[in-house]
Amino acid sequence: MEDDSTFTSASISRCPDGSDTNQNNVDFSLHASTPGSENACLPALVINEIDYDQPSTDAAEFVEIRNNDIFDYDLSNFSLELVNGSSGAVIYQTIALPSVVLGAGDYFVVCGNAANVANCDLDVTPDTNLIQNGAPDAVGLLFNSTLIDAVSYEGDTTAPYTEGSGVGLVDDGVSATESISRCLDGVDTNQNNIDLKLRSISPGEANLCADDFPPEVSFTSPSDGTPDAAINTDIVIDFSEDVSVSGNWYEISCATSGSHSAMVTGGPQSYTLNPDVDFLAGELCTVTIFGANVVDLDGAPDNMIADHIFSFTSLDVCSLSYTPHLRYSRNWKRGSNHRASYHPRCCSRGL
Repeated sequence: MEDDSTFTSASISRCPDGSDTNQNNVDFSLHASTPGSENACLPALVINEIDYDQPSTDAAEFVEIRNNDIFDYDLSNFSLELVNGSSGAVIYQTIALPSVVLGAGDYFVVCGNAANVANCDLDVTPDTNLIQNGAPDAVGLLFNSTLIDAVSYEGDTTAPYTEGSGVGLVDDGVSATESISRCLDGVDTNQNNIDLKLRSISPGEANLCADDFPPEVSFTSPSDGTPDAAINTDIVIDFSEDVSVSGNWYEISCATSGSHSAMVTGGPQSYTLNPDVDFLAGELCTVTIFGANVVDLDGAPDNMIADHIFSFTSLDVCSLSYTPHLRYSRNWKRGSNHRASYHPRCCSRGL
């Protein structure tokens, strides 16, 4: 029995907490220090991230484990339980972990298909629909036969597979690049729907806990409903963040002149479309920005959630009737004449 100086945050602790068999080298062992609290007798490994739902077929599912402890652990003493919570707590698959040493602060990823999941350490079967989609379901992490962590999602799975509550904790399947993740990375207050949040996936790496919202169109010129856009107007599209556009990411369609191509300039946050042909006066034009072809550039790529559509009506200002304006000026210098000058309101048509 020794308090190893290698671990500055460790101490010799009674395990189980408070046990006393009058055998010092049996009752005490080296564990993380917890002064004033229950002794940390179990390994501090947590289920750190789960991606159980993707658009269409679930073919990129994974569970990430994080070692929150100050010690390294041989994972052959651990296993994962996948739990169907819709009718209680029915374990539908147990995954034994391999004899791999997981270092303090490191990550271990279990996936259904390593071809679709970065940093996958253990590829298990089936390749698709590995992890059930909730309402509710849960994942448990066991050390030998002792449950040391559990995450219930889309509701509360029967004890002991819910910590606090899992209500509202949802991997909605709208995006292929989102998961439920502990934020801050590794945090565990035993409250599933507080500790975990919907964030961009980061298998095998620290969770991306900063809010990462999909891009959206934040400003257009002309704005939606503009009644008098010039027939030769450029179209400006500003996004909420830097984006990359690809393929046929926009469409300009007008009631009379039809579809318009354009020269694209600018980026990565503000783009300008200069139509190759002017619009016709008085026609309604609709611009569509296709969300599937717009992706942000920060962290895990996110597409726009939906297409953005706006319309405007074109106007040829020089076809409008107008009244000429004359300005009469008088120069009082000797020898000068009175002067009248013509100042058109918009153009010189008809002069």
